[in-house]
Amino acid sequence: MCIYRRRRLRLVCRHWRNVIDERTPVRLGGAKTLAFVNHRPTGSAAYVLDDLVEGRVRELWSSASNPNSLYSHMRMVGTCNGLLCLYDESAGDIALLNPVTGETLDVPGPPSHRLRPQGAFCSAYYERFSFAYHVATERYKIVHLALNGHTRAMDVVQVLTLGADASWRNVPAPAGSSCCPLFGVVSDGQATYWISDDANMLMSFDLTNERVAPVRSLPAPGSKFGISCLRKVYGRPCVAARTYVFLKGTETEEMWLLERGGWLGRERWHRRFYVTGQVSIIPPLVQRVMGPHFVQGEHILTCCPGSLYAHRFVSSVAWPQCRVVQIDEHW
Repeated sequence: MCIYRRRRLRLVCRHWRNVIDERTPVRLGGAKTLAFVNHRPTGSAAYVLDDLVEGRVRELWSSASNPNSLYSHMRMVGTCNGLLCLYDESAGDIALLNPVTGETLDVPGPPSHRLRPQGAFCSAYYERFSFAYHVATERYKIVHLALNGHTRAMDVVQVLTLGADASWRNVPAPAGSSCCPLFGVVSDGQATYWISDDANMLMSFDLTNERVAPVRSLPAPGSKFGISCLRKVYGRPCVAARTYVFLKGTETEEMWLLERGGWLGRERWHRRFYVTGQVSIIPPLVQRVMGPHFVQGEHILTCCPGSLYAHRFVSSVAWPQCRVVQIDEHW
């Protein structure tokens, strides 16, 4: 990367270096929703939602304010502690962005990294990365699921720990490992998670031991899982099982949260959210649950092109163990 494309580590302020090299900033207040919008007519932008009920929104950063056209090709990999990890679709490199200060940090892509064709039936390459904050070491990590060519077989996981001596390391994956990146890749403070290509198993990469291992089989048949079905809520992985009722024109999503506890502290799936709504005859106008984070306070967030919606939870006798949302479409 040329130095004029993004400011390198030595050019950023001491506070920014400390954020990356030392520890996470102290949380002084409740978390707010941060939305990253890709490929608007004027490029990409990051917003913070100050008040969901009143719809107060602030723009934190926009690629339109940067003269370099490369920023319009950025897609978000993930966010931790207010920092954004972005993937450059034009070059295959990675940048960390502080949307408050506008400062960026260049991170080279993994060794032997090659861009893949972005065809209609190909998963976007940025979906194979995840950005994580490792609680045990208080360091940021970027995880890359290195799929084998155009297949979904995975031989290694590549990981980079940010810091002065940052470099990519290859961690062998067990024989037969695979990933369907269309389902999504998410991280919490302990591991990075993805779904196997056969839609049967939740897999993980432990950020402490740096090992790949199966977690649990999924709580519903593989046919019910679709694009971006792997999400996060309350800092834990969550999968959405979708069901269409053609005669009624309805669609439901049962959200299963992976929780720790019970006998021997094993992780188990618990159905915690139930979302139902009408299916529009115009597919682009259908509201979709946002991802990877979709819960903010007492609301579930949905979106359709150009709009963001917040739906309040309601009580339900039929689903007493779930937080229920009825999506009402307004056209």
